[in-house]
Amino acid sequence: MDATPVPMRPGAPNRRVHAARESQTQMKKFAEITDDDHLSEAVEHAQSLAARLPKALDKNKLYKAAIDHVAQLEINDTDLPEGSFGYIPIDLDDFLNAILELESILSADVDYQHSELRHRPCSFLEVGCGTGRNVHLLGRTDRFTFDCIHGFDLSAQMIETGRQRYGLGKDIFVQDCLDFDYGGYDIVFFYCPMSDNAIERQFEERLIDTMKSGAFIVAFGDEMLDDSRKLIPKGDNRRIYKKM
Repeated sequence: MDATPVPMRPGAPNRRVHAARESQTQMKKFAEITDDDHLSEAVEHAQSLAARLPKALDKNKLYKAAIDHVAQLEINDTDLPEGSFGYIPIDLDDFLNAILELESILSADVDYQHSELRHRPCSFLEVGCGTGRNVHLLGRTDRFTFDCIHGFDLSAQMIETGRQRYGLGKDIFVQDCLDFDYGGYDIVFFYCPMSDNAIERQFEERLIDTMKSGAFIVAFGDEMLDDSRKLIPKGDNRRIYKKM
């Protein structure tokens, strides 16, 4: 018995030809996209974006904290001695990059391991904190694992203004960096505190001598940290050091 042919709908051959051509076009585009060089470049770009995204989100949160409740006040540094810079605020992007880099280093350091946190809680001190902007910034977020965040400055006016501006109370205080004992802190941060190189070296020698073994320095504008046999450089930017 002969099979009865199935009637073909009008226009079906044209649609099939069009679908076939469309499929060939898509396959050609896919082949171009998956070319080894292009695919490798696309993967590298995607990995780079994925690596930067968490840090970008973290920094956005911190920027918001930094500008929240800030009053614009003029500060006079007339009470500073010769050889000291007036307060020079570090660029926030540089500061946050340094703290995020420090966090990565602490997370990989056996001396700072913690079973549940990125690293064990640490004490933080800023030398030459001015009005305490950075202390305020770190204190207003739970992003970092600091159980103590302090700062000091030689200018009593700066400290008083910071206490009024940020409500920091005893977290910032008046102190001379040349006679302070740094042994109570895990992390000491400073940014260009001295205009006189000899006094800067004196400060850094005091810092290294009195800080405890295993503590970290995060420094911008240092004079002698690279030369010290008591410190191990950490990270890629020669601004973070660990005391042996």
